Amino acid sequence: MTTTPLESVLQGELALCIFEESNDAFIVFDPRTGQIVEVNPTTQRLTGLRRRQLIDRSLRQVILSERDDGLSTLLKETSETGFYQVRDGYFLSGSDEQRVPVSITVSRLHVEPRPLALIIAHDMTKRRRLQSELREVERQLDQNRRLASLGELVATLAHEIRQPLHAIGNFSSVAASLLDRGEVEKARELLQRISAESVRSSEVVTQIQSFVRAQPPETTEVDVNSTVQETLSYLQPETSRGAIRVTTKLTREPATGVCNQIQLQEVIINLVRNALEACARAGIDEPRVAISTDTSPVYVTITVSDNGPGISDEIRKRLFQPFSTTRSDGMGMGLAICRRMMTAICGRLELRESTSKGATFVVSVPRAGVKQNDTSF
Repeated sequence: MTTTPLESVLQGELALCIFEESNDAFIVFDPRTGQIVEVNPTTQRLTGLRRRQLIDRSLRQVILSERDDGLSTLLKETSETGFYQVRDGYFLSGSDEQRVPVSITVSRLHVEPRPLALIIAHDMTKRRRLQSELREVERQLDQNRRLASLGELVATLAHEIRQPLHAIGNFSSVAASLLDRGEVEKARELLQRISAESVRSSEVVTQIQSFVRAQPPETTEVDVNSTVQETLSYLQPETSRGAIRVTTKLTREPATGVCNQIQLQEVIINLVRNALEACARAGIDEPRVAISTDTSPVYVTITVSDNGPGISDEIRKRLFQPFSTTRSDGMGMGLAICRRMMTAICGRLELRESTSKGATFVVSVPRAGVKQNDTSF
């Protein structure tokens, strides 16, 4: 009884069943000549050729490689070692129109008298399609991230530039009133402040550019008490117009911190202005903001408290996230930016307390003369 090439290669019903039913293409070939000896039904389906069209064909007509030396390497390694590991970059082809991407494994078969080898080719069509779809999703996500970053940058720039522009508008209005009353010296003082705010606008833009480029901010030793007093003078027109009482309790100890003064002023302005707006929205009869400074062995702290409505639990969870705001006209960038500024100089901004009787924020900056790696919370 004559045995077929398949029966001589595959002994046993289980091996024959796997060969016939596998979803992978099985190709038996002669590693010396590259001539195909046997194929399974999946090979016929993927190539679009019948068994009789494949038998005795050259392997080079059916297995194509993306690399010029791909097939030669396959045959050489199989001949020398008896095995060729799983690799991508091959195609199963029956014609110019029929090309199926596959990964292949090759192993030598121990049969007599003819040396044979087996190629197992796994169809990579679905995987490549999924990879392509995944790359497209990643591209879209990257584009969305870029758009979100751009939106955040625009919001940051608008928010930070608004601060000095707001001060310029207030000083200009008051200066005009003083000139009408003939109080030239006081008006001159406000005009000098307007000039200073114009310079500060330029510095804010520079700070944002460094912030976007992830450059560390330039820091110097800053008198925190003087900075608080100077910052409150910028806000004086707003506090006067809102009839809000601002009190200060500044430590008598030297309160010298290491920070960027412009950024620290921006943080204080944000906190005070948020307190003013919260009290105004809640209709507080006697709105108050209290600012105090203190020192510890490693930090100088600024505490800003108000007697407004406090912050709800829902808002508190995302208080320092971008675009989180309770105001209908707000962008929700202030506190997010402030926290980033503090983090960049090894400082901190936190909400210490919030009740129905008000909120308390604490700003901490490294104390001068203390190494940054010595600071801890």
